[in-house]
Amino acid sequence: MSNSNAAAADSSGGFVRPWLFALLALGLLVCAVLQFKHLAYPLIWQDEGETAMLGRRVLEYGYPKVHDGRNVVYGMGVPLSVAVKEESDAYIGSLWGQYYFAAVAVWLAQETADPHSKTALLRLPFALVGSLGVVACFLAVAPAFSARRNARLFAAVGFTLLHALSISLILHLREVRYYALVMALLGAIVFLHLRRFEFDRPRLPAQPVLQALLLLLLFNVFYPACVAIVLWLVLEGLLRVRRANGVTRESMRLLVPILMPVLGVAALALPIAVYFEISSLSGIFSARYAFGPELYLGNLRAVLHYLLRYELLGLVLLVKLTLFALSRSGSAWPSAIAEPRRISALLGRLCLVYILVGAGNPIFFERYFVPLSPLLSLILLLDCACLIESLRARVPFPRRRRVMLMAATLMLVAVAGTGWLKRAELVGRWIEVSRPYRGPLDYVVVYLKERYEDPSQLRIATNYEAEAYMFYLDSEVVGRFHAESRQASQSEAAMPVDVVIPRKAQPKKLARLRPYLAQGKFVRRDFSIADLPYNNIPELFSGRVLSTTHFFREQSAPDAERALFIYERAER
Repeated sequence: MSNSNAAAADSSGGFVRPWLFALLALGLLVCAVLQFKHLAYPLIWQDEGETAMLGRRVLEYGYPKVHDGRNVVYGMGVPLSVAVKEESDAYIGSLWGQYYFAAVAVWLAQETADPHSKTALLRLPFALVGSLGVVACFLAVAPAFSARRNARLFAAVGFTLLHALSISLILHLREVRYYALVMALLGAIVFLHLRRFEFDRPRLPAQPVLQALLLLLLFNVFYPACVAIVLWLVLEGLLRVRRANGVTRESMRLLVPILMPVLGVAALALPIAVYFEISSLSGIFSARYAFGPELYLGNLRAVLHYLLRYELLGLVLLVKLTLFALSRSGSAWPSAIAEPRRISALLGRLCLVYILVGAGNPIFFERYFVPLSPLLSLILLLDCACLIESLRARVPFPRRRRVMLMAATLMLVAVAGTGWLKRAELVGRWIEVSRPYRGPLDYVVVYLKERYEDPSQLRIATNYEAEAYMFYLDSEVVGRFHAESRQASQSEAAMPVDVVIPRKAQPKKLARLRPYLAQGKFVRRDFSIADLPYNNIPELFSGRVLSTTHFFREQSAPDAERALFIYERAER
């Protein structure tokens, strides 16, 4: 075969492109169905309820106010005085970025009476923004897939396939919570950094100001993520100086554009951190969980377990070990893989810094680490591109087709094996897509809305997920006793209620509902659903703090003892 024919055989022909576009369209459709199908189900759970209600308070008062004269919205597991500003009644248990974004979603949903339609409108902005963040991550790295014709299209197809395997990320991006916002801001920051400093693309107007603004927004959404990205940016700046042969005037010119946004954010974030008493609240939780080196190492083990089991860390490590073995063969790396190797290493450093910072949280949840999912997918795709080009350069042409076929087969087997490992959540998500899941709140909220002409006049006592009843029914909800004194708690319990909703699966504060039931005659109403700890929760990883994980199927009550029930006042 002539050299020209060999070159033609080495490159992807144009006839492949329509098939790639079809595969990409199919992949995007699958991802869209997994992400957006049945956003209305189930109704929001405890954490989402807190976000939605504080978003409503933003619309009413301009900031997340804890009291409104009827209800208390407060999600911290510490006394009320610790995380509320006395002079303004402002909630400082977390920073306010997610609540201001939630205010937009609440505004969109406020005219809708049906609980499930309201839920869909409430979740839609979060799901859209989170999905845009995933897309931004791919667009940030896409220029590295340029060695061969159709390479970016192949990468886009692979990225959609890998994203569809990340059920953990998909579930979290559907939540009325900060996870989607972190994903969006991280994607935008990585896009700006790579565009300016790695691919030498035209600089956007006021790019340092834009990057500083994004970092500041991220700080106000989830500050550990901001700390991790700031440290990563500093690390990348120092590595640029090192590659420029030490500290010189020219190397400092490379470092200053990276550090300018970082220093600006640090100056602006300090007074915010003081106002929200981040140091004090962090100290309280560190003392509660006896945080130290042993717990930190335990968190590292937990995040590695999560990333190996529910994300793609295992595949990433396998391909990196293969590349390492090839590097020991003595052959030089082909020049075509220089850029993919560099970008893969850069994303790897970001993941490492993010993990090391995130493990410093005394409380471990997988939700803190879901933004790593698209980064791991991109690292895997970049390394696979490097592996393919290395094999092309090392294998003589007569054997190349057979070797490339074997390599592609092994990659597909590895991906299929990962899919098999994830089969429980993949099958579960498809079941959830085909038959919407309903939890305890779906039954109770719909029942109360149909049973009472004006649910806003109800006084409800419950020990968990109180904010959901506030949001959907506009009812007054008591029972968690956020008042500081025992006398105030007893005074609140002396006031009659119309409905008592005991959540036996959440035994904390369950006993505090008994005084309400002693105030008069109540009638018990049983439901066919099981009484669960949460209406649902996105977490798949069961760790030190969390024992209950996501339900993909509706949980019918196996017996009367575990069934959900409520008490209604016999005469109103």
